[in-house]
Amino acid sequence: MVGIDRSPQQVAAAKSMGLTGVREGELLTVLEALPGESQGLVVAFDVLEHFRKDEALELMDQVNRVLAPGGKVIIHTPNGSSPFSGRVGYGDLTHETIFTRDSLGQLLAACGFSRIECYEDQPAVHGVVSGLRWLLWRVLRGILRLCLAVETGSLVRNEMLSQHLFCVVVK
Repeated sequence: MVGIDRSPQQVAAAKSMGLTGVREGELLTVLEALPGESQGLVVAFDVLEHFRKDEALELMDQVNRVLAPGGKVIIHTPNGSSPFSGRVGYGDLTHETIFTRDSLGQLLAACGFSRIECYEDQPAVHGVVSGLRWLLWRVLRGILRLCLAVETGSLVRNEMLSQHLFCVVVK
């Protein structure tokens, strides 16, 4: 497994944690050098938002090219549909684009992907405190859905309101 980051500080931090497969580089350049259909999995965790739309299209075209048939792409990115999207989207000066489930789906479809599933990045339960946090998130999520329904006149059941979203794509 190989990780690519353009930041020497991030690469050094990864190596200090014992991650030996991380190297400094430009992601698009690394993808372009890979043979077609040579990868079974591509993970882009907090990556896409650092690219302009035209660059994101080029990047995902390359991901599609290097992905083997049946291979997967896992994407984690700030959620532009979240009422907290400004906090995440503008909280990092290097963010260029914020996606919603729909706009991410449009990007991926334009790059030839068709099996696209998105999920909220909800709090994970791993103990009593995190269980309470999850429960409070569910209550807050219900209130946010109600606010959205009042504003729009429609109760959208599958609206994604978490600060980030996950997307799993199969080639």
